[in-house]
Amino acid sequence: GKDILKEQDSKLRYKKMSDEEQLTGTQDETSQTKKTETVPTKSDPSTSAKTSSEHDLTIEADEIYEDLFIKTSEVKKAITLTETIFEQYQEYTTDNPEAQRAPADSEMYNKIQEFQKKYEVAQEVVNSLKEQESRLKAHLRALNTIQGPKTSNDSDAGSQASSNRIRNNYSPVKPTMGGLIETYQGPEAWTGGKPTSDWLTLDLKAKKTPLPTQIRSNSSKAATSMLKRTEGLFSDDKSKFQHGEDLDYFCLRIESHFEKHGLDTIAYRFDQHSSEMMNLFKHYPKFTSDVVKKQNEDKYDGLYDDFDNQNDKDATECFMNSISEELRKELLIRSEENMKFSELFMIFIENERPQSGELYDTI
Repeated sequence: GKDILKEQDSKLRYKKMSDEEQLTGTQDETSQTKKTETVPTKSDPSTSAKTSSEHDLTIEADEIYEDLFIKTSEVKKAITLTETIFEQYQEYTTDNPEAQRAPADSEMYNKIQEFQKKYEVAQEVVNSLKEQESRLKAHLRALNTIQGPKTSNDSDAGSQASSNRIRNNYSPVKPTMGGLIETYQGPEAWTGGKPTSDWLTLDLKAKKTPLPTQIRSNSSKAATSMLKRTEGLFSDDKSKFQHGEDLDYFCLRIESHFEKHGLDTIAYRFDQHSSEMMNLFKHYPKFTSDVVKKQNEDKYDGLYDDFDNQNDKDATECFMNSISEELRKELLIRSEENMKFSELFMIFIENERPQSGELYDTI
């Protein structure tokens, strides 16, 4: 009986120990589980700071997008103002072609100066706004680089700014007789003005602020601009220059058109008597077609750049579209292939001006 009681007591002690061990093991597992679960919930200072920084950059980018939109709108308005001033100037000079030759301090002269001053001021405003716009774009590019690749939503939100950045990558060639100007479409080439006798640059007195119609755009407006400068002075055949009409007035009209459209440079040739470059429209009595032809062959044909060559073709087309069919046929018969406008114009002059001693009264 004693042996049986001892065995039972031993079993009870074993069971108690077994229950305690199981309980302890369960507690250890529970504790380990809790530890494992709490590890991911601990705050990571670097992750939090990074998230906050990205959020700040996004807010800053959104603010710049808004500023850029406003600035672009201001640029458009400023450009519209310059175009309006130019249209008013063009309308005035069309109605008063003699204003281009008006003496200093006359009413017409002062009016022309007023238009030019307004246009220059308006162009300065455009350039200033464009500079501010460029700085905003540069800032935005820097933020985009820091933020890394955009999501599709970000790309949609910034599509307008991205489009504007792309257009600034184009770098046009600077014309020998002209320059480059910043426009809403990006930098563009412009031509026109009195050249130096060596044909290396514009004369120091030549205007350096171009009219919108002097720009040689590389955008969709290029075709329209070319049509405007080559279509001629008159809208109907009856108004075109006829043989025997007022030659000086016609020259005044076409000179004004060439200046507005940046074609006037190719109408200058060297006068040996004064040692100056002179405009053939004003000083044609001092030249002959043979003199001009020799200057072209000896010098100017080899100095023209691509802009000069294209302007020469456009000038010829404009001139031919401004004279009657009869005169056009006469010139075509007397002209040669690839003849420069300056020589063609002098052939026209010799066909029209009187051959008498009075010819050189104006020299």
